[in-house]
Amino acid sequence: VEFLVDKTSGEFYFIEVNPRIQVEHTITEVITNIDIVKSQILIASGAVIGDENCPVPKQEHITMNGHALQCRVTTENAENNFIPDYGRISDYRSATGFGIRLDAGNAYNGAVIKPFYDSMLVKVIAFASSEHEAVVKMQRALSEFKVRGVATNLPFLEHLLAHEKFSNFDYNTKFIDQTPELFHFRKPRNTISRLLNFMGEIIVNGNESVQNRAKPQDNIIKLPLVPHFDKFQDTPKGTRDVFLAKGANNFSQWILEQKQPLITDTTMRDGHQSLLATRFRTYDLSQIAPFYANELNQLFSLECWGGATFDVAMRFLQECPWHRLENLRAAMPNMMLQMLLRGSNAVGYKNYADNAVQYFIQRSADTGIDIFRVFDSLNWVDNMKLAIESVLKTGKICETAICYTGDIFDKNRSLYNLDYYIKMAQQFKAEGAHIIAIKDMAGLLKPQQAKVLIKAVKEETNLPIHLHTHDTSGITSATIMAAVEAGVNIFDAAMDSMSGLTSQAPLGSLVHALKHTEYETDINSEALAKASTYWLQTRRLYSAFEADNKAGTAEVYLHEMPGGQYTNLKAQAKASGIGDDQWHLLAKLYADVNQLFGDIVKVTPSSKVVGDMAIMMLNANLNIEDVLDPQVSVAFPESVVSMMKGELGQPTKPFPKALQ
Repeated sequence: VEFLVDKTSGEFYFIEVNPRIQVEHTITEVITNIDIVKSQILIASGAVIGDENCPVPKQEHITMNGHALQCRVTTENAENNFIPDYGRISDYRSATGFGIRLDAGNAYNGAVIKPFYDSMLVKVIAFASSEHEAVVKMQRALSEFKVRGVATNLPFLEHLLAHEKFSNFDYNTKFIDQTPELFHFRKPRNTISRLLNFMGEIIVNGNESVQNRAKPQDNIIKLPLVPHFDKFQDTPKGTRDVFLAKGANNFSQWILEQKQPLITDTTMRDGHQSLLATRFRTYDLSQIAPFYANELNQLFSLECWGGATFDVAMRFLQECPWHRLENLRAAMPNMMLQMLLRGSNAVGYKNYADNAVQYFIQRSADTGIDIFRVFDSLNWVDNMKLAIESVLKTGKICETAICYTGDIFDKNRSLYNLDYYIKMAQQFKAEGAHIIAIKDMAGLLKPQQAKVLIKAVKEETNLPIHLHTHDTSGITSATIMAAVEAGVNIFDAAMDSMSGLTSQAPLGSLVHALKHTEYETDINSEALAKASTYWLQTRRLYSAFEADNKAGTAEVYLHEMPGGQYTNLKAQAKASGIGDDQWHLLAKLYADVNQLFGDIVKVTPSSKVVGDMAIMMLNANLNIEDVLDPQVSVAFPESVVSMMKGELGQPTKPFPKALQ
């Protein structure tokens, strides 16, 4: 029974009667051999403790037989501040054996865990004749559990039981907070499920290579053939030779003097990041690199490093990203190598210490980077100043990027009007930038808007303008052609076989479109075709990472997702139980969340925060009104909390007070 007490009058106010048995009753049951639930029912029916009709003896007759402990297996993610996870359980196996009791929750193969209820999957009770043996049994039981598809607290529980202080009873209520090693987990490998899926595929659909033995050549993986080229004794001159001869400031002026637009090839970075989750290996890039140096030396630069390439190389490819840069630098000494740098985030997803950012930039310059494209995910120039200053000290090219969002013609979104972009460009010029990039990561810049924006920024700064955009809408080529007419100096494109969809516009097609005009480039079209064929063959090797996008979509103007995030969010949504039939709802919710945050710039990592929130809200069946209602409980994703704390930087206008 619970009451409130008025501290002034001393009167008691009844709240509730809580008849439930506490969660620890299982421990009492196994060490006393008393069925507490049955006993409670009988006592409520009139039985008296100690009578022969009551299973509960008097207190003095109750004995403790051995020792027991209980663990609650939940879908709480210990690595994310124990926030409940949700999604579909793809594989479930529980423990068993003498001395192990399970009080099951809602865990089974195929179960969809929603964020509405208790995150508990099952209670595990281990009992034995001694404390030590009970702990050992529990450790064995936890190791037998297999839960795939959602995060659980199993790794944390195993670390806790194995810790020396736990086994010696040398802990208090601050033990978890003061013991960070409890959270150092080794990621499990889901090899069994992958093997079973493979076997199931063969059993149900057959083995295609066996069925089609009459035509074995159709099932043989063909390795990409590096196109033939006449290797010169001395590598032909390229833009890097011009840069080395002139220096950064004079090179910037040289760009302005060129009559034709210059082109950056993004295939080695953003191209495969947007289409294939950044999975190209260093080997495949290094194979074609000498061909580029000899046949495609007319390109302005190659974007080949930074962005997601750094962590993907280490996490998924088991490669050293520095070795990749070293290899490409050695193979293409005449070509400008370009990287994407997230300001104070460097190539990570949080702000790093100043000395770490400074050293990283210096090391990148020494290893081979010529052009640093520096941006901030919220367009906060203050968060870029250290990186800009550090790049300038290296003597390399500092290309500062304005992240484009919204529509400069849309009067309903006056926050991101033409004046906003011009002021940002002026700040970059004052900081000493050599080139200004318009970074249109979602492909929102339309042809007519491009004409106005490019012309205004160039006239205001008298600096070279470099346009980066994505082809998610399908009309990016038209935007680039309009930008060329407006005086853009450089634009990004990807090799034809690695272009389109969420990648960049087709490089070869644009070169042909500019032929026989005043903007005609001197890039070798035949060499482009050969390189495109190589990338097509290479792309087939990575087909497992292909996104399920078939065409451009105008929906991008609704959700404004960056090209690099679009496919990732689809996979993230599918993993959490959101089907294709709900994708448009998620896209609309993504747009709503953006407005909830105050209409922010969305590019890694800020775009991921919007996606995390949208998925949570869709799974929890919440709308914007629910989120802003103090009476509604909302489990905000950790990334949202982090951004609200300012850990990603500051938005153009403060986050809405109601959300804060």
